[in-house]
Amino acid sequence: MPRSIWTSGYQSAIDNASGHSEDVSGASIAEWSSHQNKSLFAYPATMLNLPVKQTPEPVWDDLSQWEKVNNTEDDAAEFQRAIDAGKTTVYVPRGNYSIKGPVYVRGNVKRIIGCEATIYLDESDTTSGFVVEDGTYPTVIMERFDAGYPKGVWMVKHAARELVVKSCANWNVKKLQGSGDLYLEDVVPTPDQWFEFHGGNVWARQFNIESKVNTNVLNNGANFWALGIKTEASRTLVHTINGGKSEVLGFFCYTTIVPAKGPLFVVNESALSAQGGEACYYSEPGFQNFVVQTKDGVTDTLKATSLPARSGTGRSLPRYTGGEAVSEPEVTVGAEYVPVVGVSLNKEQATIDRGPYLKLAATIDPVDASNKYVTWHSLNTNIATVNASRLVTGINAGSTAIVVTTKDKEKTDTCWLTVNDSDVKPTGVYIKPSSLYLYVNETGLLKAIVVPDYATYKAVKWNSADVSVATINADGLVTAVAPGKTQVFAVTDTGNVQGHCDVVIELLQEPSEFKIEAESFQNAGSGGDTDPPYKGTTDIGGIDNKDWVVYEDVDFDAAVYSSLVITAATNQPGGSIEMHIDSARGPVVSTVEIDESTGGWTTFREFEGDIVVNITGTRDVYLVGKGGAGGIANLDYFKLISKGTEPTQRIEAEKLQYERRAYTSF
Repeated sequence: MPRSIWTSGYQSAIDNASGHSEDVSGASIAEWSSHQNKSLFAYPATMLNLPVKQTPEPVWDDLSQWEKVNNTEDDAAEFQRAIDAGKTTVYVPRGNYSIKGPVYVRGNVKRIIGCEATIYLDESDTTSGFVVEDGTYPTVIMERFDAGYPKGVWMVKHAARELVVKSCANWNVKKLQGSGDLYLEDVVPTPDQWFEFHGGNVWARQFNIESKVNTNVLNNGANFWALGIKTEASRTLVHTINGGKSEVLGFFCYTTIVPAKGPLFVVNESALSAQGGEACYYSEPGFQNFVVQTKDGVTDTLKATSLPARSGTGRSLPRYTGGEAVSEPEVTVGAEYVPVVGVSLNKEQATIDRGPYLKLAATIDPVDASNKYVTWHSLNTNIATVNASRLVTGINAGSTAIVVTTKDKEKTDTCWLTVNDSDVKPTGVYIKPSSLYLYVNETGLLKAIVVPDYATYKAVKWNSADVSVATINADGLVTAVAPGKTQVFAVTDTGNVQGHCDVVIELLQEPSEFKIEAESFQNAGSGGDTDPPYKGTTDIGGIDNKDWVVYEDVDFDAAVYSSLVITAATNQPGGSIEMHIDSARGPVVSTVEIDESTGGWTTFREFEGDIVVNITGTRDVYLVGKGGAGGIANLDYFKLISKGTEPTQRIEAEKLQYERRAYTSF
């Protein structure tokens, strides 16, 4: 769907070979759709045309204005300390950070950058996350973070200043009423998250949201503009209420659950314009209702069957208009094309040391040329390289040439370059992997990457912050000594640059079970009208509703139990046996449903339930009967099952499929 385009030198702006819509014979395009416009009410065939603003980019400040977040026992407090330190930029080295409680973004900070750092929220505290407050600068940006799956990270915005969130995975923002503008760029939440925008303005670009628990975006009275949304599963993509305006330019819905759980778009006394398509590769269609809109109390539905077919059983929505345009699309008529005549560099020749020490400048002739785009390359990248920002870096001693070429007419100029043989000190070290998980007595090999790659001194020395937890030898081999957490460091021979790896050591626990004979109880009672359970030679009989038996001073070992297995006999299924600790009304550890007949009161079989409360220490254990009619079961024995230590994700350096950007330790 082209919009606000001006052309020059063509017979027509659009030749629509499909025949679903008319050609555009003139030079300008205000707004055009390849198919007939769709609208449930009498609205003009024009998108909402909400105001568009570019994502702000705060100025990068000098490194003296950068504050580092260290990996500590209390990461939330450390984040808050760094934010409140008075610097404009807070940077978070790559690694894992656990946050319990709120962290307030305030004061002098205008940028928080994670060097691919991963944030884990403590789920026991519902206030865990980032709260954006007002501060010195009108804009604050949060970028390049990952977050633990599936909880992710929540941000709450109630400040008047602008917030930018970009290049963040498993990340979510809730924009509160009265808060300032919000910009989202290259953001993806987890399937357990969704976005809420309460008033104000939101601009989203490259937005990947795939909620499996709720509507993906709730627009409550906001102006929501999106360029490129991708979603999966089958939840509503955008729900707009309370006079909100939602404009979606290009959505892709990959429907993976059929039939879909809701309409793709819901509009309630609000406005929507949208364009995009669905892919669904099941025999039955995905979204059967693309838009459900209510206007002045009247509700109508745009059915998928009225839309053009797309991938599989999916459908296209070339253009839907469900509201009055805020403004008409503007077409700026461009000037006549001015070709490039030549290009010249500010240096014909130069001599530099090894390193990034030269920045060239190119001048295009004429100065008003229509296309001033240029490319840069080195004739010998083993001697020197040049990037798109014109920065020349000497790699090895020798001579080469740096060439600039115009895109238009391919005009060139050359700077002849000599690189001296000089020492290059390391500027950073990073370790692969950045986190290492081992069991006691296991080993793991780390690899230190020294940057730049052409540094003269690349040797490192390894050391461990706590050798009682883990040791490391000269080759980077970590040996797990005892359970705990520590860090190991790779320090360059120059001694001024280092990188670290977070090491977590766990005790490997083999699968086990803890068995108790039912008849070994110390006491029994009844909370109802029946007699208490009675003790037999090899079992106990007569467990009825509210009956209980207690096993005193049961000493549990260090294992983590996952399930409770009860061996029972019954001819009247329908009740359950609960395990409590400390009293018959104490915390419920597990519930085992006696849901099938065993064929008689003397025929035993196992029934199983999940452990929901971990048990440690010496405790009194109660078995309590629940429900049932005329008796629940006779019991032979019960046992607690431990599956042992769950395997932890391991990443060996030599098995990495890609490398993330290195960071420098300051």
